[in-house]
Amino acid sequence: MCTYPFPAAYGRMGYDNEKKKKQAAWMVQNAMALREALNVAIDYCMEHHILYEILREYRSEVLGMLLEEFDVDKYERTIRMEGVEQGIEQGIQRANRLTQLLLEQNRIGDLSRSLQDEEYQKALFEEFHL
Repeated sequence: MCTYPFPAAYGRMGYDNEKKKKQAAWMVQNAMALREALNVAIDYCMEHHILYEILREYRSEVLGMLLEEFDVDKYERTIRMEGVEQGIEQGIQRANRLTQLLLEQNRIGDLSRSLQDEEYQKALFEEFHL
C-alpha cells in the first residue's frame, strides 16, 4: 500500500490534467495534511461535475471513508451482509404478497400448505408471477 494514498487515488479518479497531478505530488511532498489534500481532490471533482450530487450531499461521509484505512475483508463482509439483508427483505415482501393474494381469493388451504411445503410455495410464486 502506498504511504500516501492521495496521488494514487488522484490518478484512479481519471484525472489526466498534468498540472493537478503535479499539485497533488507537491502537496504530499510538502507534508500537507491528507485531509486537506483530499478536500482539494473533492473540490476538483465537484468543480468538474465528477460525482457532483453525491459529493454535494455526502461530502463529509466520503471524506471520512477516504481517511479511514480500507479493509477489504470488512468491505466484503459489509457488502455481503447488505445483500443478505436486501434478500431477506425481498423474500418477506414476496411471501407477504403471496399471502395477500391467496387470502383475497379465499385460498386458505393453499396458504396453509405453502407454509409447510416449500415446493408448493415455489409453485404458487410462479403461478402468481412473484
